[in-house]
Amino acid sequence: TMGLLMLYLAPSGSMKDAGLALGISKPYAVVTINQLLRVICKRAGDFIFIPSTQAGWQVIMDGFEAVRGYPYVCGAVDGSLFEIARPAQYEGWYCKGFYPAINMQAVCDHRRRFMDNDMRPGSYSDKKTWKVSQIGTTIQNVIPRGFHFLGDAGFTLSCELLTLSRTGTFDKTLL
Repeated sequence: TMGLLMLYLAPSGSMKDAGLALGISKPYAVVTINQLLRVICKRAGDFIFIPSTQAGWQVIMDGFEAVRGYPYVCGAVDGSLFEIARPAQYEGWYCKGFYPAINMQAVCDHRRRFMDNDMRPGSYSDKKTWKVSQIGTTIQNVIPRGFHFLGDAGFTLSCELLTLSRTGTFDKTLL
């Protein structure tokens, strides 16, 4: 059943196509995928969470420094557009690529595990999604002073969010 879910979640996957690939009827695929998604959503807090202690942040910071050589980094943030079926009320859902989409923002730790996520209509840029997200609006109260998240050029540079330079790299002198 996890294979069914993975096929559905793959780029350009659909419940029908996932079921067909495994020889499963569409109704059974829909029920099974929805059940799995409900379980994942119910348990999400067990494996998607922001550290609540200085020690928790320190583990992530040490990990980023060991893995990438970036000190004082406690997370990486990025957004991705996922194409969706056109909603009946479609205004705002079309992205810059001219198709209906959801913009999903994820914050990950040094081991690429999700710490936070947010979803907005496809018309929202990474910058706007960050600006209105729970973590984006509370970042100063979330991460320890002097720590940073890393983001790409789609985000706005701030004390808590460092972005790529013009060369496509992070300027370590800012850290």
